[in-house]
Amino acid sequence: MFHWTQQKIDWYQQAAEHCGYHHGVAGLVRRYLPDGSAAADLGCGLGYLSMELAPHLSRLTCVDISPEATAFLSAQCRRRRIGNLSVVCGDWTQWQPDEPVDAVVLSFVNGVIHQLPLLFQKSRDLVISVMALSNSDNSSYGLDDLLPPRPRPQYRLRECWEDVAPVLEARGIPYERTEFALPFGQWLADRDEVRAFFRHYYSLEFPEQRLEEYLAPRRQPGGGYYLDNTKRGCVVAIRRSRVPREVLEGEND
Repeated sequence: MFHWTQQKIDWYQQAAEHCGYHHGVAGLVRRYLPDGSAAADLGCGLGYLSMELAPHLSRLTCVDISPEATAFLSAQCRRRRIGNLSVVCGDWTQWQPDEPVDAVVLSFVNGVIHQLPLLFQKSRDLVISVMALSNSDNSSYGLDDLLPPRPRPQYRLRECWEDVAPVLEARGIPYERTEFALPFGQWLADRDEVRAFFRHYYSLEFPEQRLEEYLAPRRQPGGGYYLDNTKRGCVVAIRRSRVPREVLEGEND
């Protein structure tokens, strides 16, 4: 389980509120999700995608197992006066709405490969999943400028399109899909924070000269650094009416 610390929340908030990533993803999700629908965002994290979707829905339930994440989202909803979004702290696999919603949304949360029957117990119509294209992309934050490509073992269990696609094809499950490449860079205050960021997420330490070379073009006029980054992924929509009955009636793996 991803554990939200205050440092992670601060980093994510800084990135999310200074780029258009969640707005862009929400626009793609809404292509499949009619305005006025009732939906649930499962494994919602800090809820930035949820807050972008909420104005277009009749109601949205956000479920996440992290008390830190759900507390953050609840506070943001009060601050932004979002009245049709409810927050549930708990395991989404154990949560069940009083009645199925029109759609469930997952963003970088596993579920399509092993838990599609469970997802359709919660949704009467749509499962919409936002996922990475691959787990082998090592180009985040321009790290190829510093290091040769290296494996990202922390992502080896994360659902991504290159793993999901053959499963859907093998099970005869039709889908709709839209790719995206959207900015999701990181603002950091100083060198110490840059070092802490890469140490935490990549277990990397840089010699001072290499770090200087990396940071020089990323220094901001007002101070601090902006680490440019493009997040590549896709939005996959699966409609209940097109899923084979044996899949819907099957057991979760």
